[in-house]
Amino acid sequence: MEEVQISSAAERTLSDAGTSELSHFVNTAFRFVAVSVCGDLSRPVIITYHDLGLNHVTNFQAFFNHPTMQDVVNHFCIVHLNAPGQEKDAQTISHIPRYPSIQELSESIAVVKRELNIGLLQVLVWDLGRMF
Repeated sequence: MEEVQISSAAERTLSDAGTSELSHFVNTAFRFVAVSVCGDLSRPVIITYHDLGLNHVTNFQAFFNHPTMQDVVNHFCIVHLNAPGQEKDAQTISHIPRYPSIQELSESIAVVKRELNIGLLQVLVWDLGRMF
């Protein structure tokens, strides 16, 4: 019989307290996008964009805090994008005539990549419960 290692997952609080994230606001064609950088930007970068109605904490915290993801977290820089109005303590968006389309939101990835001087990257996308 094989020996099995049992480990507990980190506490899932849906709070960003105690994280080592560096937050930025990047100006895009339609509004500022809140960006959280976890790790060293000189490492390979994974960019995440949360699912509908969530933000990077509610969508990705449990995923990246899971013990099996620690090798990824320790070797990559994770850059989380939050759609306008989805970041922590976001104000109601009332000064724009319409919310950006999915196409416009996706274009913000290139703007953030350029603003943060990110070279090659991996993009992690959740689409209504599916991971690509």
